[in-house]
Amino acid sequence: MIDPRVLDSSDSACGKDGTRVGNGNNRTARHPHDLIRNGCHTSGEVCMGRQWSWHLLLPIGVFLLAVLSEYSGLDLWLADQVFDGGAQTWPFKNSYLARHIFHDMGRSMVLLLAVVNLLLLLASYFLQRLRPWRRHLWFVLIAAALGPALVSLLKAYTHIYTPWDLQIFGGSRPYVRLFDPAPPGLPAGRAFPGGHSSGGFAFLSLYFLLAVYNHPWKWRALLAIAALGSSFAAAQELRGAHLLSHDLVSLGICWSVSLLLALVFYREEIRKAAELSRMRQQSDVVVSRCKSSGMTATPRSA
Repeated sequence: MIDPRVLDSSDSACGKDGTRVGNGNNRTARHPHDLIRNGCHTSGEVCMGRQWSWHLLLPIGVFLLAVLSEYSGLDLWLADQVFDGGAQTWPFKNSYLARHIFHDMGRSMVLLLAVVNLLLLLASYFLQRLRPWRRHLWFVLIAAALGPALVSLLKAYTHIYTPWDLQIFGGSRPYVRLFDPAPPGLPAGRAFPGGHSSGGFAFLSLYFLLAVYNHPWKWRALLAIAALGSSFAAAQELRGAHLLSHDLVSLGICWSVSLLLALVFYREEIRKAAELSRMRQQSDVVVSRCKSSGMTATPRSA
């Protein structure tokens, strides 16, 4: 079980006295807070200050890619590869794998994860050993709920139809893009963004939790959550329930929600990490002296 107090460990954990234990190197290292104050950065410590720029740029790129997919015709081309024009049907619409496994059971799994998170959060108010996890549980729960909630809110106000409702795929509704006017006299489509995939992408908060502390498991978490959300998206696109752009927007929304909440919940950690990054760049001489002598830098006076 990961100790929430040492999520920022990479090679090993820091003890209360600042001694790094568990890696067999018998070396000492200051706690990250001490490293910030002393201006000495040891390899492997928290250093997220320079990494957040791509976290901010990624959702912008995803949203632009969604618009490109829609207006370039990629959306319809991909859907046309799945749709059976001869039979005028979606072959995977009611398939056991796409509908029952990835949709129905996938939705139940996401709900179960949310319930487990909620129960652990409630237990943290009664069990001493869970109290250090309370803030992290709140973060994951709020992000996992807010992302899909925002997607559902947008779905209620958009006029885009599901592929299986479109005239070009055997349905009765016109194909409408995001910035096209709503067709008069017809009910809203409410198929945009993709709701089901947002349930998988909602847990991107787990990646951000680990990324804040530069934990080595962060990439594993990102890969697992991206695979979960993408599998949900692919299943719905194979069924004819969504187009690629629908799920890209859901990804961008869930990523943005988790990022913004991380900046709120962990603003102090991120601020100190950014400060540490700046101090590392400005203190090459001090760092070199620390590495050669095996000692920490002399603390700067207040």
